[in-house]
Amino acid sequence: MTQVAASPRRVRREVDARHQRAVRTGPPLARRGRHATPVGQGFGYLVGWTILGTMVPGSGLVAAGRRMLGGLIITGTVVLGAAAAAFVLVNGNQKAVIRLGSDTDFLLVAAVSVTTLGLVWALVVLGTHGALRRGAELSGGQKVLAFGLVLALVGAIGIPTAEATRYTLIHRDLVMTIFSDEDDPTTGVKPQAEKPNPWAGIPRVNVMLLGGDDGAGRVGTRPDTVILASVDTRTGNTVLFNIPRNLEKAPFPPGTQGHAAWPDGFGPTFGGPQYNCGQSGELCFFNAIWATAEANRQYFPGVRNPGLLATKQAVEGVLGLKVDYYGKLNLAGFEDFVDAIGGVTLNVKRDIPIGGGTNQLTGGKNPIHGWIRTGRRHLNGKYALWFARSREGSDNWERMQRQQCVIGALTRQADPLKVARAYPRLAVSAKKNISTNIPRQQIDAWVELALKVKDAEVTSLTLNKAVIGGDAANPDFYRIQLLVRRAIRASTAPKPTPTPTVDPVTGATVTPSPTSSPRRTQRPTTTRTVDPSRAQSITDIC
Repeated sequence: MTQVAASPRRVRREVDARHQRAVRTGPPLARRGRHATPVGQGFGYLVGWTILGTMVPGSGLVAAGRRMLGGLIITGTVVLGAAAAAFVLVNGNQKAVIRLGSDTDFLLVAAVSVTTLGLVWALVVLGTHGALRRGAELSGGQKVLAFGLVLALVGAIGIPTAEATRYTLIHRDLVMTIFSDEDDPTTGVKPQAEKPNPWAGIPRVNVMLLGGDDGAGRVGTRPDTVILASVDTRTGNTVLFNIPRNLEKAPFPPGTQGHAAWPDGFGPTFGGPQYNCGQSGELCFFNAIWATAEANRQYFPGVRNPGLLATKQAVEGVLGLKVDYYGKLNLAGFEDFVDAIGGVTLNVKRDIPIGGGTNQLTGGKNPIHGWIRTGRRHLNGKYALWFARSREGSDNWERMQRQQCVIGALTRQADPLKVARAYPRLAVSAKKNISTNIPRQQIDAWVELALKVKDAEVTSLTLNKAVIGGDAANPDFYRIQLLVRRAIRASTAPKPTPTPTVDPVTGATVTPSPTSSPRRTQRPTTTRTVDPSRAQSITDIC
């Protein structure tokens, strides 16, 4: 059967009929005669509904006559918003946030979800504007402004979406790089991260903190900073034990690989001359243990990192404490972190030289390039590192105290907002300069413990001459371990509660602080004698 083409008059009648239906039922922009509206009318309506359609996805499509599609998008937005609110309500507490932040699978899903949501949102904006434009006649300038508006709205969605995705993926990569997905069999206590109190049944945890100088231009690893942080998991009270780099004859616990290699303590290797510890001929100091163990791997069969294991065992032998975990920070990473938080403010008690010391290759003196002057100083990463490491004009005891002061100041002064802003740069640095054996599954437990430490009491026992019972060449390890146990007991002992007194003048009850006496009984301040063999507060030291 042959189809007869419709006449032009009939086609015109059908078009007019559709237009009349649009006039009766369509949006305001469609309710106008084909030639009755001048160019430019409806621009404000277009702009308003485009913006509103961005803030409430789907509403602009309803205004443009796409009621079914717009309604579906509005419904989806409400459902998605309710689901997000419920998720935040359930997981909005600090512990849940920390747990999710260490879950690499969740981070990947979050990155994909944010990207998808941002893309769909941007498409809704474009579709809304396109639907509204069909009923508007715009001038040339209005078209340019409309294009700019849409570009700005899509950018307002796309830029934060891209940044959120980037931060999420950077954080996921950092977690996967630094933290292992399996437990280290050499670790001690193991917190149960899935329990309400992950440290229940674990009264203390001991973490070895190493500051290494391995890197470009350096031969091997020499951890010049060796600190054991012993943490009370209930209160967060922490004692720092700083081992001098020049300590000699470090013992190793019986039954360990280190004890098999050096049964009489770390010293001349296998009956050789005194100057054969490490790779550059230095004395058999504590900081040479790492390189010497690496050079004698036959005593550490099957061990991937003999230097780290030997150093850990030597710390245990010196202090008489079990090392549960370790964290190692290369010096370049330290500089990056200090710079990222905007520097650190330190109390400089004497002029600290930048440079100096003895050249290990020539034996000559290194030049001094500048000074960190006495007073309250705000230092960037480079100068904070010099403050912590400078040896010129000071002994190892004073240098170790400066290192502890830097750690204490960073703990108190680190601004989370500044760290967040610099996070991408910090993450790149951390991947290259930080290593630890804390497994990924325990991150939230450790962050929870770190938050306790931040607000708790931190004391320090430096292994100075009063503690080691002589010089670094002939330490009394029995005395060291005795004083270590005393420092831990003092850290865990409950603090005395001040006894209220009655002011004899006013009759008011006065409760003095633990560190002060009532106003009327105060006497002139005198210099307090400090026992160097007892742990001191970081605040008092610095």
